[in-house]
Amino acid sequence: MKKHLFAIAAALLPLSVFAQKFALQDNGDLQVTYQGKPIIVSEQFSLLQKNGFAGIDSRTEKIGEHTVLNRFGTMEKLQFRREAVLKNNGREVEISFQFELPAYSRYADSQLKFYAIYLPYKEFANYSYKAVQGRVSKAFWSKGVIPADAPEGAQLAKGNIRQITLTAPDKHRSITIDCSPAGSNDFYSDYPPNAGIMSLWSFTRRGDFIEIKVSYTPHFYGGSLAAKLQIYEALPENDYSLRHARLNGKYFSELPADEQFVFGAKKFGKMYTNAGTTSFAAGKKYGWLDNLQLKQESFAPSGAYYSAVYSDKSATFRMTGLRKGLHLITVAIPTYDRPVKNMSIAVNGKKYINALSAAPMRVTHASFPVWIENGSADVTFEGDWRLATLNDSLLQTSYEDLTFKRGFWVSTAGPHPSVMFQSGHYAKEPEYNFNISSYALPIPGEEMKKTRKALEYPTAYADFTGKKDWRGGAMIGSLGPGNNGSFAEFADPASLQRRLSELKQDQTSVIMLNGFLSRHTYPAHLDRVKAMSKRINSEGHKLGMKFLDHSDYSLLWQCDSGYRVMTERMEQLQFTVTSHLPARGLCPTNPIAKRVFFDYMTDFVKSTDIDGIMVDEIAFHGDNFCGCAWCREAFTRDTNWVLPADETSEHLLNRNSPLWRAWLAWRQKVIGDFWVELRGELKPVKPELVFIGYTTHYGMWGNYASLTTSAVLEQFCRSYDFIGTEIMTRNAFASYRGTYSMRKMKNMYRNCYGIPVFGLVYNDARDWDVMYFGWALNNMHAQTTWQMRGFQRPEGKSDYRAFTEEKGNMSHKTARSMAKILLYFSNSSRDCSKSISPINELMGWSQLLSSKHVPHEFINDQGLNQETLKNYPVLIVATATSLSKQDIAEIKKYVENGGVVYASGFVGYYDEIAQKRAHWLFGQELLNGADYMKDDTAGYKKLRVCATGEEISSDAPVRYARYFYPKGKNKLNVLWEFVINDKGTTVPALMYNQIGKGRVYFSPAIFATPAYSIEVTSKNIIKFQRKPQAEALAWQILDMFITPEHRIWDASGIPEQVLTSIYKTTGNRIAVHLLNATKSNYKPGDKIPSTAPANAYDPLQEVMSFTIPTDGKVKSVYACSPDFEGKKILPYTVQDNAVKVTVPAGTLQCYMIIYIEQ
Repeated sequence: MKKHLFAIAAALLPLSVFAQKFALQDNGDLQVTYQGKPIIVSEQFSLLQKNGFAGIDSRTEKIGEHTVLNRFGTMEKLQFRREAVLKNNGREVEISFQFELPAYSRYADSQLKFYAIYLPYKEFANYSYKAVQGRVSKAFWSKGVIPADAPEGAQLAKGNIRQITLTAPDKHRSITIDCSPAGSNDFYSDYPPNAGIMSLWSFTRRGDFIEIKVSYTPHFYGGSLAAKLQIYEALPENDYSLRHARLNGKYFSELPADEQFVFGAKKFGKMYTNAGTTSFAAGKKYGWLDNLQLKQESFAPSGAYYSAVYSDKSATFRMTGLRKGLHLITVAIPTYDRPVKNMSIAVNGKKYINALSAAPMRVTHASFPVWIENGSADVTFEGDWRLATLNDSLLQTSYEDLTFKRGFWVSTAGPHPSVMFQSGHYAKEPEYNFNISSYALPIPGEEMKKTRKALEYPTAYADFTGKKDWRGGAMIGSLGPGNNGSFAEFADPASLQRRLSELKQDQTSVIMLNGFLSRHTYPAHLDRVKAMSKRINSEGHKLGMKFLDHSDYSLLWQCDSGYRVMTERMEQLQFTVTSHLPARGLCPTNPIAKRVFFDYMTDFVKSTDIDGIMVDEIAFHGDNFCGCAWCREAFTRDTNWVLPADETSEHLLNRNSPLWRAWLAWRQKVIGDFWVELRGELKPVKPELVFIGYTTHYGMWGNYASLTTSAVLEQFCRSYDFIGTEIMTRNAFASYRGTYSMRKMKNMYRNCYGIPVFGLVYNDARDWDVMYFGWALNNMHAQTTWQMRGFQRPEGKSDYRAFTEEKGNMSHKTARSMAKILLYFSNSSRDCSKSISPINELMGWSQLLSSKHVPHEFINDQGLNQETLKNYPVLIVATATSLSKQDIAEIKKYVENGGVVYASGFVGYYDEIAQKRAHWLFGQELLNGADYMKDDTAGYKKLRVCATGEEISSDAPVRYARYFYPKGKNKLNVLWEFVINDKGTTVPALMYNQIGKGRVYFSPAIFATPAYSIEVTSKNIIKFQRKPQAEALAWQILDMFITPEHRIWDASGIPEQVLTSIYKTTGNRIAVHLLNATKSNYKPGDKIPSTAPANAYDPLQEVMSFTIPTDGKVKSVYACSPDFEGKKILPYTVQDNAVKVTVPAGTLQCYMIIYIEQ
């Protein structure tokens, strides 16, 4: 940028304007001054290739106390608009910018576009700053000083800013530039395109200026960018805490209360302030204006709902010091031996609840939205009323409002460059609603009085009778954008046809329609989205394509109109268990919310003829949800137990409580019930409609989702027809060890439910080689790959997307694993969260087996039955901490029938709801009466072989669980022992027990954990360090019970870093998959890159071979691959019913499948 392009605003403005705090002018370029000194000296929209908007259409308006300057235009289908507003007669400045471009237009060229404002560097050098930085969920404060002379391009605040306050060294001048005026209320403000108002702006040195810039790089599918900033004085009344409701916005979270009052209880939760019958005093900021007629009563000694203030006279409770904005008021109204009649509630003279009545022995809640602008709320109660608690939560401040009383633009006259944020969408305030709900008052101490009922788990799946089952192909693709698409990108019929043709050419016949994830928070767009979806389906079906719609059920984040929708659907929200505070999410058991969704989805499926649906966030929004009346009553109906209403109860939020564990199990069940109910609604419309969904790998094996949100795959699988994973590493090539084992583990859903599996592969650098590796990792496990965003193949790269069955790919539908070893992942052990995590050792065993190419499969609880187990002679249970009586019975029966089991550590230490039994049931049933000793672990001095006295060394010593073992005739066969002290005292370290035809091996230690490498995300540090001695020790154990027949083949001629899998497929062919990870040699301390090395897939210059038994005459052996055309015939020899295959040097590049025809 050149200096002569800028002019100081003061030179252009008459002296009279300096009476204002701020002034702005647009004489072809934008200038803003504060106290007569320049703040903004120029602006730039990059496509204009000049500063300012000279020569661009303009409009100046006076709207109330605002002076509004607009610039707008079109450049080869790209439409843009910049609005600058001098607000409130000079007290603030607001600048808004937006552009949109359709798919395949000239500027959809993968080149960065930006809008920027420029501040004079010298003017702000040495100013101190205080900034909000980081993404919505992790926003943080930072402080510093603008250097006197920073280098060109330097980040002046060490990263992008959401807001920054600049203060002169003498403190006489301080302004705030707020790049996130709508606050931290949605996730899409972190990144474009379309769905959010961008809130992260760069803050850098550019020549003689500070550049504050927002940008977007539109790929072929186009999209829009919208951004806004506000500039105001850094005065106490403009403090961040007053202009913004919160610093951070979590994906799932409680909406914190500003005030929580209790009115009768003596013992209550720490979240409450005891207001009682206290008279208002300004110093306290709360109290009753007229308390003479108030009375108090108690039903129980503890809990806010078990005492109340009441009266049959009007009384007003005042709260002061409230922030300006939209508040959610929630009151609890308990009844004991007498009812409440004709109760009304008003705030600041406006009545919100009228004629409320409640029968005896009930808890009634009322919640409603209230705008409070004067900092004070007078809450008036009338009728025969009662009050236990009053809560006030600030949803958003008045300053953050861009959807209720105004829209994105100050001038509604247009033009509107985008389908997004059009003024008409917010022309009217919403129809504010309220919630009134009631449930039976729980009697403290009687919550578990009745016998707990067993939960029921119905199932319902798609019916493909007479229809083609299209699941399980090689690829699921996308039109282009991800979850923040707008459904406007391909509105032009020619663009849509072009994109569908490209996808068809890529052999991508299943397309996920992404966009407006929280579809319900974009009410102004629903008809347009439905119409566009119908067009896409209609045109694509003509080409033989199938389409999936991706949306959300519960999120009420402030994406577009999320908060508007929330205030209209108050009676459908999730509420906290402990205080009944409303949350920004719809309840998955609420019959009103479900009916709205079921009706919407029924109409959508009918109208669009969509082939499948993916619905996210059918979940609870945290540990403390959902305490609504619907959830409480359904829990009691299904279990016979009652969720306490006393927030001080020892059971609430206590994972050691059997009641809370039963509640968590019930929450999981009702998430599965939702899907089964939805199937019942949609099956008459389209029986073959596919339900599809996914979690991350952590969502599969970790217990955050299962315990916190209750969204667990085993419940989804009661109705899902296609199940997958968001593969979060973003670079499976670099993190192949951990990711490979997770893809193998994912197949437990295929093995247990017969459901096809997919993996979502993406990469933050859009690196084709990394994407190829991720696709291959899925494909070698008979899994489909989903690529969420449109991605075009670079010239010269292998086209894995075109590697169809016709070109040699394996049929996912007919493929059957040849593995003879099973690893058992226990769902209840995942959720147990006691003693030890079950995942580390289990995955250690998997990674050990994979390191020597030993095929194995996974099952979960659903597969722990004799029908599944009979096909596998070896079952590794490892340290599955939580097992039901039935689980242990199935394992014992398997052993009696001839199976071999390996178990370890704290196996079966707890029952299915994480409660310790009177005796160790696993030891009682499978280890001849072994029993608990102590709950902690112990270390040892030595580990040695009993038969020889040989000492076994390890470079990763472990600790062991302590038990009492049987003696005499029931004594176990001890193979290894721990020497635990200098006296030579020993305890068993490895033992076995013969039961019927089979054998159980058990170690109280967990020897495979050192072999476990987690999946590492790109840009994070690798910490895994191989432990050769520990791995050798673990292999000694495996070699005791894994025979050559269990190994299936001899793969000693294949390098460890060539990943393998073996399947039987169509025509009794054996399919051997080889994936080249030999160039993935990252060490502990290395940062996982976003790309693969340039030589990642250079042909492997090493001869490989393997030998595998056959059950027929070998006809031919050949390889197929995306890396070469046709078949490559491979040399082989046959001897003793086994074929030895040789893979010549240079054959394997990235990935190939070797077929053995027999």
